[in-house]
Amino acid sequence: MNSQSLGPDVGCEKGAGYRGLRRDHPDQASVPPNKPGKDAPPEATQAWEQARHAQSSARICGEHPIAGSKHWRPLQRWLGRQEDLHEPVQAIGSLASDRAAAW
Repeated sequence: MNSQSLGPDVGCEKGAGYRGLRRDHPDQASVPPNKPGKDAPPEATQAWEQARHAQSSARICGEHPIAGSKHWRPLQRWLGRQEDLHEPVQAIGSLASDRAAAW
């Protein structure tokens, strides 16, 4: 499923490996900014570091439930079709998110 089928108001925070997704869907995908060159002034490097940290902080809310879900035995032993995995992952993500909010 591509992000276009989800609608134009759906956005996502991704890591640096998803720059192509940002290129294809600039209004929906957010990735860390490109690292400045070696000859960049210190102000540019500091601005990059702050922007990268801000994007990382926004993304961490989704990363922790994904990492936590890898500890759930049913997902480790999933033998079904990948298309059918969406609902269990969404349910586990909700549980992990609720647990994180309780802290």
